[in-house]
Order: sequence, then C-alpha cells, then structure tokens
Amino acid sequence: MITREEALKMVDERVSNINLKKHMYAVAACLEDYAKDLGENSDIWYITGILHDADYGKYPEIHPAQIIKELNELNRVTPGLVPEEIIHAIAGHGNGDRFARRNSLLDHYLYACDELAGFIVACSLVNPERLDGVKISSVTKRLKDKAFAKGVNREDVYEGIGPIGKTLEEHIEHCHKSLLRIKDILEL
Repeated sequence: MITREEALKMVDERVSNINLKKHMYAVAACLEDYAKDLGENSDIWYITGILHDADYGKYPEIHPAQIIKELNELNRVTPGLVPEEIIHAIAGHGNGDRFARRNSLLDHYLYACDELAGFIVACSLVNPERLDGVKISSVTKRLKDKAFAKGVNREDVYEGIGPIGKTLEEHIEHCHKSLLRIKDILEL
C-alpha cells in the first residue's frame, strides 16, 4: 500500500500553492482523527485527505478526474498500491456530474471534512489568536454570514454532517481539535 511519505511526495510534486497544501493537510488531520475514533485505518484515511485535491491546482475544471487517473495508473503498474477505497472517496468528495456517488464511511467523512476544514481555517485567519481563539459558536455564526469566506459552500457543510451522524457543533469541535494538533504546519 502507498505510504504517507509517498503520498506526501506526490503532493509536493503536483501542488505548488502553499494554501492548497495546507488545506490538504487540514483535511488529512480531520480524517485521521475520525479514523482513530471510529476504529478505521488511520493511514488510509490520512492518505485520502492528503491526496484529495492533488490535481485541483493544475486541473480545477476536471478535478478530481486527473488525480483519479494517476492513482489508477499507479495501480496498473503496481496492483493494489492505492486502495480502491481511497480512489473512490476522492472521486466522490464533491457534488455534480464529475463526482462519484458517496457510499462508504470514508466517502462521507471526506465530504464532510473538506469544506468545514477550510471554513475553520478562514475563521482562524480573522481571529487575533488564530486557531486557539476560534470558538464553536463563532464558526456556526459565521456559517450564517454568506459574505464571510464566500468560496466555502455552506450547503456542502450542512449536507456533509447528515450521513456521519454528527451535529454541526460536534463536527466543528472535532475538526477544530484536529487543526489545533497541526497548527504549526498550518501556520495558525
């Protein structure tokens, strides 16, 4: 199976935008912590998070098709290198015709963590204490303010929590704790 180090190397080779990399680290941390809570394979969940947007910087118009193609090619050369559950979760982490239907726990958790992780980072950027000063109540309040972090799809945030069986507050708290754990990487 692909290692974390190999996945991180793939990201370094494909992603030049530091903010996109930080986003991928943020989603990976949220997924890794959920995997531990749920008794799932934390390496698989982390690697899914770290690779989920690896093609977005260069191919936003076809994302995630390019990274899916590359992961499938790796499996053609080395069968089983990238578990199918990683590929499927990445293929389904958005809405619209170019995304696969979400079925597994990993599929649903990746979708749930993707937009929210970015939103919590945005909240921290306007807080004088950065991530340390972010409160659950301030995140929920800012979600209602459509002028704040306009690029974050609120519908995805709300839709994402249903299949994982968490309240919005529980999900925010989990992701916030995960981001605090890697705040040095995120420079927050």
